[in-house]
Amino acid sequence: MEVHWSFEAFRDLERIFERIHKENPEAARDVISTLYEGARHYATFRIAVAWAE
Repeated sequence: MEVHWSFEAFRDLERIFERIHKENPEAARDVISTLYEGARHYATFRIAVAWAE
C-alpha cells in the first residue's frame, strides 16, 4: 500500500526537518526518514490486520 501524504502533513514534515536541520542536518534526515518509514510500515500493518479478519 502506498502512503499518500496530505498537504498539511507534508508541510509538517518540512517544518520538522527545517527546525532540526538548523542544529543538526544529519539528525534531520534521520528523523524524517524514520517518520516516513514508520508511516509506510503502519500502512502495511493495517493491510495485514485487515486480511487477518
